[in-house]
Amino acid sequence: MNRVDQRDIDRRKLEIEEIVNHALQSSRTSGDEIPRNRRLAWFKEPGSNQKSLVLLDPKDYGNNPDDPAGYKVYERVRELALELRGFHETADPIPNTLPCRGWYEDQATAQFYFILHLPPECEMPSINTRIRTLHEMYKKSRPSVGARIKLSRSLAATILQVHRRGWMHKGIRSDNILFFSRTPSSWPDLGKPRLVGFDYARRDNPWEYSEKPM
Repeated sequence: MNRVDQRDIDRRKLEIEEIVNHALQSSRTSGDEIPRNRRLAWFKEPGSNQKSLVLLDPKDYGNNPDDPAGYKVYERVRELALELRGFHETADPIPNTLPCRGWYEDQATAQFYFILHLPPECEMPSINTRIRTLHEMYKKSRPSVGARIKLSRSLAATILQVHRRGWMHKGIRSDNILFFSRTPSSWPDLGKPRLVGFDYARRDNPWEYSEKPM
């Protein structure tokens, strides 16, 4: 990526307009609640007064004794933001991730945030847009065998594309698989999962370390 592309993803918190009291409910795996701060927000387009609705996906600073100052994590987040955008510009087929508009640091919460596009199936995005996790989809009713096969194929194809780009997700679980509805009252298509939550993602290299949970 060139310098223009690099600067284009380095955002500031001032470009984000929070939606008060909006947060997505986390799901449960193994009986434990997974703390998240994933939520919708308004993103102010650089150089204009236009705003678009985006999904903020957090990543903690990390917990690695070999990187006390956080430099490795900082560079990894920056590189990953470029990759999450590049997936949708050059990958074939395009994986079921969400395109990245950029990232920023929030020192108050000790987190980085990826700024993610809402997908095409979210036809009329609003602050009432309902986003469901895989856990929630299964809680409502057990999907048919055909629907589960379609879901499995879609997820497998996405994970394969991520690996082909030289990355490992390292956090595939039910609350990191999201589904979007066309309207707040409609039910999502189980065959269109969106993989997010690249908290512990790393390059598939032997010299790269895996971050530990906080």
